Amino acid sequence: MESERDSSVTSRKSSYVEKEEKESKTNPVLIGSAVLAALGIVLVIIWFLTWNSTTNELPEAQSLKAERTNSSHPQTQTENAVISAQNPGSSPHRQKKVCKTRECIALSHQLNNFGDKSVDPCVNFYQHACGRYTEQLNADTLGLWKTKLVEKVINEYLYKNRNVGTNSTSERIIKQMFGLCLKMENNENEFFETFYRDVWADVQKVGLWPMIDQKFNESTFNLARYLENMSEKLDMVHFGLFKLATYSKTIINEDEESLDRTSSEEKKQLKSLASFNNFQIDES
Repeated sequence: MESERDSSVTSRKSSYVEKEEKESKTNPVLIGSAVLAALGIVLVIIWFLTWNSTTNELPEAQSLKAERTNSSHPQTQTENAVISAQNPGSSPHRQKKVCKTRECIALSHQLNNFGDKSVDPCVNFYQHACGRYTEQLNADTLGLWKTKLVEKVINEYLYKNRNVGTNSTSERIIKQMFGLCLKMENNENEFFETFYRDVWADVQKVGLWPMIDQKFNESTFNLARYLENMSEKLDMVHFGLFKLATYSKTIINEDEESLDRTSSEEKKQLKSLASFNNFQIDES
């Protein structure tokens, strides 16, 4: 019995020792694998950061290279325009927003014609920008056009800044004058509104008016009644066609020359008007 126990204990010890030896051999392998994996991850991260920085610096390097190339091989404006047209996306950071509407193109053409491009702007900028200004405008209307333009600019500025405070005495005085002008304009508008209302009331006293009243009926129009209303209700004695006047003495004088001076067209119109209102006229 004792020998069997000793043999079993010995076998257990040997198996335990073998197990520990296997584990001692396996642990360095696992540790080495983990270290290699961590090192690989670090290398991948370093490579990604290097690639990203190289990609970001590439446009600047290309632009620097292009500038060096242009400095060593200068190109004309036409060649540059052709290259830009062929490669519109080659340098997006240099593209500018340009107004291409019809008004902008017309104004740009006009402003370009105002300048004298033969003059160096560094020598005489005014001549370079406005040297041909007088040639582009009519001399008779030049002063008027300039005055209207300046007046428009001043009015726009004063209207936009009429409630903005300022320390300038001259600007304060101009704003006060501008405010008085606006007040006068408003008073004039109120006056004309009142005047037009009074005129409209007088028109309604006379009768329906064909130009401004949709209820006007041509078949019921009576010129005699209209003239009577104008005389009675508005105290009018002059109707545009003739006058009604009173004299202490009545003198009948036949003046053939004055009759001959009446044009045939006026006579025709008077006859048509009289005939329309059933007035008997002498055809002779």
